[in-house]
Amino acid sequence: VLVAAHDAVNKAIICDVLGLDLSHFWQIKQDNTCINVLEWQDGTWRLVLLNSTNHMGYLFSGIEQKGL
Repeated sequence: VLVAAHDAVNKAIICDVLGLDLSHFWQIKQDNTCINVLEWQDGTWRLVLLNSTNHMGYLFSGIEQKGL
């Protein structure tokens, strides 16, 4: 299932499926066009990929790229 949403929706979903209180909302970073992968297996969610922007290539400076 693909879900395309804004960062606030993504962060709320991530908190919910990982069982985190919404007090952790601001600790989750979501860049524009980022990809998150969540996997449901044996009744449990698993975070496989978070805030990936690798598909953007080298649109960022070297310093910003290190943070990705």
